Parts: sequence; C-alpha cells; structure tokens
Amino acid sequence: MEFSRNLKKGMAGEDVRYMKDALFALGYYAKNIAKITNASFGADTHDAVLRYQTAKKLTVDGIIGKNTWAAVEADRGIAPPASAPAKPGEKASELVLWAQSRLGDVYAWGACNLSTITESWIRGRDTSAANAERSIAYWKKAVKWGLRDLRAHDCSGLVSACLIRQGIIGKKYDCDGLWKICKEIKKAELIPGDLLFRVNASNVSDKTHTGIYTGRGGVIHAKGRDTGVVFEGIDQNGASWWAKFGRLAAY
Repeated sequence: MEFSRNLKKGMAGEDVRYMKDALFALGYYAKNIAKITNASFGADTHDAVLRYQTAKKLTVDGIIGKNTWAAVEADRGIAPPASAPAKPGEKASELVLWAQSRLGDVYAWGACNLSTITESWIRGRDTSAANAERSIAYWKKAVKWGLRDLRAHDCSGLVSACLIRQGIIGKKYDCDGLWKICKEIKKAELIPGDLLFRVNASNVSDKTHTGIYTGRGGVIHAKGRDTGVVFEGIDQNGASWWAKFGRLAAY
C-alpha cells in the first residue's frame, strides 16, 4: 500500500490495519499479542511502533509517517513506489501542438516549413525524378481534398521548423543533428514532445528518420512522399520500427 497519511494512536482504517499486520509480521508487537484482530491504532500498536522506531534509529514518536512507512516496506522487501513520470514542459507541448497543426502537409526532400510549394522546387531538390513526382502527386491530391495552408517538410524539417521558431536552433538539422541535441531515453520513458528515431539497419549510429511523440502511444511524422505528415500509433509499423528515443536537452 502506498503511503498517504500519517498514522497515530486513535486512528482507524485500511492503512492502519495494513501497517499493524506488517509490524506484527516483523515481530514488533508484545509477546502476549497472538494476532491482529481490528483496524484501530491503539496502545499496543503505539508500543509496537515505538519499538520499531527505536530499533531502526528513526524518530521515536509513535507516529507512522513517511520515513517509518518506508522503513517498514523496505524490511518487508517492498520497493518504494516509482517516482512520478516526467511531465512535458511548455516548449515540448508547443512542439506537439505544432506537429498537430501540420497534419496532412506535404513531404518534400530537404524542406523545412516551405510555405510556397512549387513543382519546380520539389523537382529541383529531390533525390530522383520519380521521387519528386510522388511528392507532387500527393500535394495535388491534398489540394483536391480541400486541405489549405499546405506546407512542405521532410522528417527532420518538421521538427526543425518548430525548434527554429522557439530559438533553439538557427537552421534545419538532419536526423543525426537532432539526435545530438537529445538525451537518450527508453521507450517506456517517452512523454509528449520527445523524439523518436529510425536507424540504419547496418549502422545504428546513423539516424535515418524522426518523429514527434504526442502521448497516449501516438506519433506524428513526415512519413514519406506518398502520405505526407501523418499521425500513427507508435507500433503501427512494427514494435521495433522506432529504434531510438530522445528528449531534447533544451526541454
């Protein structure tokens, strides 16, 4: 049971019974007490607490506070509760909101919040004519669907655009550059505003794609030329699709 209040003589409740059972199991009640029968903090329990606190060199006051509670739990082999998970700061929340506002945008190689999209710009920057045509085809479909204020990004450009707006970086970073300004974390530690990375299959130090964790298992990323900026579940493409996780040092 997690510590929630100080327990002292005259109190009663489930937490009192829990602690009485614990102290009895540890052998701190008087020898004439054969078993625990109720959930009241009486004189016998007060004496048991005093004995325990004296033995453990705690403050001897007969009150089961945070330190006494923790000591009893440790003696029973129960680990303390995990610390509360980190919460996203203001800038991390801004990054998530930015990503959400750009859903449906166009993927274009090397783009970072490009507001004036042209076929010539896409063709002039992409890695091949075929790849350029894929981005152009998606852009035209998005316009037909009624999407407005479309902008273009590649995966790192989507993240970089917000970081530039926040004054954290001065220019677009590639995936490896973004990784370098992150502290590595575990997947289980992700909170909104953290970054996720794909890696080169033959060189894990080479980060090849990035996305933004939105919370509740969601990720927004500029996925590719045929889909643009999308929202997906973190394991939608396979549990190991995202291989590395980072928290921006500036956050």
